[in-house]
Amino acid sequence: MDLIKEELKSRFCKAINELDLSKDNSLLEIEFNSINENLFEFIKRQKEKNSIPVRKTTNQNLCCSSEFDLCSGKSNDVLLNEIPTTQKVIKESPEKQTTIPNNFALNYEMKQFAQSKFIQNVEEVFENFKLYYQSKGIVNSDWEAAWKKWVLNNNKYKNHLIKTTIDEEMKLDNNLLNIAKKYIKKDSIELEFLKFKNHYISNGDLKVSWERVWENWCINSKQFNKQTPNSSAMAEKQQYKWNFKKAKDISDKIKDWLEFEKGINWLDDYYWKGIPIPGIGWQKVVHPDFNKEEILLYKIDSVDGNFMLSHKTNDVIDAEVLEND
Repeated sequence: MDLIKEELKSRFCKAINELDLSKDNSLLEIEFNSINENLFEFIKRQKEKNSIPVRKTTNQNLCCSSEFDLCSGKSNDVLLNEIPTTQKVIKESPEKQTTIPNNFALNYEMKQFAQSKFIQNVEEVFENFKLYYQSKGIVNSDWEAAWKKWVLNNNKYKNHLIKTTIDEEMKLDNNLLNIAKKYIKKDSIELEFLKFKNHYISNGDLKVSWERVWENWCINSKQFNKQTPNSSAMAEKQQYKWNFKKAKDISDKIKDWLEFEKGINWLDDYYWKGIPIPGIGWQKVVHPDFNKEEILLYKIDSVDGNFMLSHKTNDVIDAEVLEND
């Protein structure tokens, strides 16, 4: 027993000598508790090794029954309430740190926490979390707390924000209205908003921020309107293309009729020589797709002839109506 006390005394004095009293009180408290725990473990091992019987006590306020004073070597039962308040530093030992368990699973509370931080694919994020710590072999004493920290880091970079379809009850509130005013004329905003809603309701698209989608819609609308400032001019161009196609079809039929049924070489014998063909006129018209002139034939006083005359040049020749016999 005396040998054990001497060894215990030696260990304690060595630990106290190595203690840095300049540290923060909380750190000193932790180190002092660690010294006590190590010494107590040493006592237990030695008692088990030497089969020393344990003396029971009925006083539950006893901190321990050491039966000796560590500094003087004198026998002394130390009571907890006899220790000054500043020395009452006995605390629970810290939890043991381990690698992440293979059976560590996603419980309801962990999943709810992740969803509250806008994590969408929680199960996938949890698998990534678990595989990361398994591969690194990192130890931790609280893996649920480690999961919460992982969730916060994921949310920080907004990699997993929830996407939703557009709300059919979405209204053109002041915020959306102010966004639209930057890009769209005031009298066109309501119509654009209706087109915007109908488009995304019908498509069922998933987006993170419908406010930002609306702003992009307004920007695109502004750019489109810049590219097409004169809608009437576009309509006129489309009408011209339609009329040209129709007139060309009729012209081709007249050319075939002259060449194959009447045996008339209209280009060489008439057009280039400036000789009129009775009842037939011709006109150079700009092709709407190839930016070149094309000679079209038409019957005078016909609807197609009126189209040709609206694009009249000096090459038009009027003559008497040609008989079709």
